[in-house]
Amino acid sequence: ASTLLDTGYQDQGAKLDDIKIAHGNSNTSFVGKTGEIEKAAVPIRTAGGHGSGFLISSPGSILTNQHVGGQNRDVIVILGSQQRRASVVRSHPGRDVALLKLKRHDGAKPLQIDANQVSLGEEIYVVGTPLDETFDFSITRGIISARRMLDKRPYYQTDAAVNPGNSGGPVFNSSGNVIGITVAGLFTRDGASKNINYVIPIVDALEALKITLR
Repeated sequence: ASTLLDTGYQDQGAKLDDIKIAHGNSNTSFVGKTGEIEKAAVPIRTAGGHGSGFLISSPGSILTNQHVGGQNRDVIVILGSQQRRASVVRSHPGRDVALLKLKRHDGAKPLQIDANQVSLGEEIYVVGTPLDETFDFSITRGIISARRMLDKRPYYQTDAAVNPGNSGGPVFNSSGNVIGITVAGLFTRDGASKNINYVIPIVDALEALKITLR
């Protein structure tokens, strides 16, 4: 689980006028889009371990948690069989989100988002790299269990399985569009999940990073 800090937006001075967020539609399906999702959902390796992230815009902009990548100036992003360096260009520790920029990018298309409010009981899919890098692109399924306010910030609560390493990964609706970012879970003393896990709504994540939705 992450520690939510009451600190604000941080900009590393990079000009990011090329960020364009694509909105998905409801006529697609998560299962039908897993091929392109697998290419865009990435493990992120840091000096302290690893987390998850995903391509959100061309060319090579990646969203993740601040506690995954934001403490480092540079990280390693695993794209397929390739290891690519990325720089942290924006972060918001309080909202626990960070934006990375690949130093070189070719290939995978960014994921599409759904900016609409989710419904209680709605089915969702969590994608990430839990526990170890060998478990990259693991999918778990659950529902939106509740909408919560933690430290005066909105979160979705879900019963979808989340483990250390999932942090920063994308969460999808049944249409295969991103509705949030995995951020934290509650665990027993022996590390077992309590099936109470939290997701940052995608709109809140983008707004915290001053990324304009068009």
